[in-house]
Amino acid sequence: FLHDVGFDKFDIACEDTLNAPQHWDDETFELIVSNPPYIPTAEIANLMPEVRDFEPMEALDGQEDGLYFYRKIVAGSVEYLKEDGYLCLEIGYDQASAVTEMMKKFGFKEITVLKDLAGLDRVVRGHL
Repeated sequence: FLHDVGFDKFDIACEDTLNAPQHWDDETFELIVSNPPYIPTAEIANLMPEVRDFEPMEALDGQEDGLYFYRKIVAGSVEYLKEDGYLCLEIGYDQASAVTEMMKKFGFKEITVLKDLAGLDRVVRGHL
């Protein structure tokens, strides 16, 4: 309620658009936010036990280089975002450069990298 925006002012879609799109109309979004799996498959065995043993594998495994889902999301978001819409992606601490380059390739502008409380790169944000 920080900005006093009522729920009647916007629509939220919470879906797996990559695998089972359920978008109910042809309207595009002003904002897409995602926290995709970003751990390279080979690194999962080295994770802390409380993560490795209790998080679902599909929430961790970003496939070979950890960037598999970013490629799909960045490419697909161009179709789903309004002109000047924003894409915000949580990233692994060492993925800012790769994700930034992907976003540039698909026409995103003013791409910024936000840090988490530990000072590590954590979010890449850009707009069309």
